[in-house]
Amino acid sequence: MTLTLVSSRPNRVEDPLWDRLREQLIERRKELGLSQLEVDHRIGCTECLTAKWEARMHAPSLLFLMYWAHALDLDLALVERR
Repeated sequence: MTLTLVSSRPNRVEDPLWDRLREQLIERRKELGLSQLEVDHRIGCTECLTAKWEARMHAPSLLFLMYWAHALDLDLALVERR
């Protein structure tokens, strides 16, 4: 599977699997009542990464995805597809 960059927005990442995961992370952040900046602080970054990820401007590396999940009190797990 490949990520597709939308030509009208050169840095915008669109992918159905990424969109589902991203939406779950956004929903969790809101459930916890955290701002994007608060999540950035929990991750330990100062670059407004959460806002960029949520806006699909960039997709996080696997390492930062794990940090993002951890900041939201979540763990990432591999589960066999059915």
